[in-house]
Amino acid sequence: MTPRLSVEVPEHLQSTICPWLAAKEAAHTARVTRDPRFQDHALLDLLSLIRKTRSVLFQTWAARVVTTSLPPNSEIIRHSLLKNEHFRALCETMATVLDDGGRAVETAVSQVLPQLSHVVKVSVKAVAAASSSCVLDVQRRLSLQLCEAVETSRRKTPP
Repeated sequence: MTPRLSVEVPEHLQSTICPWLAAKEAAHTARVTRDPRFQDHALLDLLSLIRKTRSVLFQTWAARVVTTSLPPNSEIIRHSLLKNEHFRALCETMATVLDDGGRAVETAVSQVLPQLSHVVKVSVKAVAAASSSCVLDVQRRLSLQLCEAVETSRRKTPP
C-alpha cells in the first residue's frame, strides 16, 4: 500500500462528497434489522466503493498538493472542497507521512545496494565481456570479407 493511502481522511471532510452516504447506509441497516431478507450485498458494495473512492480522492489531492508546486491562484486550491481547514490539516499530515515514507525507502535502498554492489559489478563486467567478444567477432568477419573481396577483385583484374 502506498503511504498516501494510509492517511486517515476525517469524516467531516469525506462527508462533503456524497453527504447522503451515511443516511443510505443507515436506511439499509434499518431495513435488514426489520427483515433479514432485505439484505442487499450489491448496494453495500456500491456504498463501500463510494466511501473508499471519496477517501482516495482526498488522499490523492493532498499528496498532489504537498508534492508539487501549485501556484497560489490555482483553481484546484481555490475549489470549495479543498479550501478549508480540514483539508489543510490533511495536507500537513500527508506531508509528514510522505516524508517519513521517503526516509524509509532511502534507508532500505542504502541497506540493499551495498549487498548488491558486487553482483552489479560482476554483471557489468560480464555484459562488457560479451559485448567486446561480439565486437571482435564482427571485426574478424569484416576482415575476412574484406580480404575475400580484395582477392576476388585481383582475380578479375588482368595482370
